[in-house]
Amino acid sequence: MTTTSPSREASGVSPARRGGVRALLVATVVALTAAGALPATAAPAQVYAAPALTAAAASSGDTLGAGGALAAGEVLTSSNGQYRAAMQTDGNFVVYGPKGPLWWTGTNKGASSFVAMQTDGNLVVYSGGAASRPLWATYSVGSNARLVIQDDGNLVIYSGERPLWSRLTGNFRYDVLAPGKVLLPGYGLISLNGMFTAAMQEDGNFVVYGPGDKVLYTTNTGGAIGAYLVMRSSGTASLYNKQGSILGSLGGDVPGSCMVMQNDGNLVIYTKGGRATWWSR
Repeated sequence: MTTTSPSREASGVSPARRGGVRALLVATVVALTAAGALPATAAPAQVYAAPALTAAAASSGDTLGAGGALAAGEVLTSSNGQYRAAMQTDGNFVVYGPKGPLWWTGTNKGASSFVAMQTDGNLVVYSGGAASRPLWATYSVGSNARLVIQDDGNLVIYSGERPLWSRLTGNFRYDVLAPGKVLLPGYGLISLNGMFTAAMQEDGNFVVYGPGDKVLYTTNTGGAIGAYLVMRSSGTASLYNKQGSILGSLGGDVPGSCMVMQNDGNLVIYTKGGRATWWSR
């Protein structure tokens, strides 16, 4: 820990990117959705399984435009060639980096599944066949949306210049954890500039990430599966295991304090008066 108190950072703007693809699947999605057979917001069932690249894939550039779809075996490839978003033949939609899989939907349901960038801004993985149904979705909403695999490995849905969703921030909506609020496994905070996240991971570790998934801070509590973080009204942020026992706490006992994920990558606990009682770096 440093000896100089941190300061609050000003907000920033997430980087923007570009748009295009695939007609037969698109027509199927549009027709079924219009008929009410495939509601855009239907709750998808998620089955998490470690992915394996199942087939050589046809490239479709780095962007999937509104109304486009990727069939099994098709991929988006970042412009620098380092990252791929692959709609696999086993039904899993997976992001790969130079060292292997980084993220996946867990929808390994069969060879005919496909992923659609819908015109309402929702990205949905559908099962194939006559009884096609949604398996997974981002639940994002926006016009003229496009899906982009970026040169930093992030998979992002943009509406114009505004990001609607990303693989790094799907359950990361806010930069502040207020008193009494909880971060459950799979949830976290995101800085206003979109560059830094504080993730309550499903393995029990609470981790601050920077660009390129660089670890900036960790509680080293991996293995405490089901752990969660509470910003207590007393002013400390406490990590609990799933049995309800405290694994550790951050910050000082100053009631009304909150946790902030800043634009400089520093995770800080502030009192109501703006004094920092704990910071990650």
